[in-house]
Amino acid sequence: MNTTLKQKNFLVALDRIKMATQGLISIVKNKETIIKIVVGCDGYNIEKVVAALKKEKPRTLEEIYDLCLSLDFGSESSLVVMDKNNFIYKEDDELPERYHSTFSDPKFNPRWEYGTVAYYQEISANSVGWK
Repeated sequence: MNTTLKQKNFLVALDRIKMATQGLISIVKNKETIIKIVVGCDGYNIEKVVAALKKEKPRTLEEIYDLCLSLDFGSESSLVVMDKNNFIYKEDDELPERYHSTFSDPKFNPRWEYGTVAYYQEISANSVGWK
């Protein structure tokens, strides 16, 4: 199928709409990303999650995952909680390579090839009890 410029522009706009509620929280220590929380929906609940992370100080990826779901930050089909070597993603046993290759960039949203995200927060590891 030969795609016109107008069709291509429409498809790009549609992609941007799809990412309009995506969210990304990066937990950083000494300018190094140690945890990424990536959601494909409900990113507007990011402030609630950041406040709860600072208050409850979860210790494991599983605790972070459960906290996010309890606050409607993403869904089981869109929530990924990961560190450098491990991840929780209920939809699959594998993550796309982009999640691993861009992990060190705290601002990069691996759900989208351009890395942009509608809702973003970077927080220090100390503020959530990760020394």
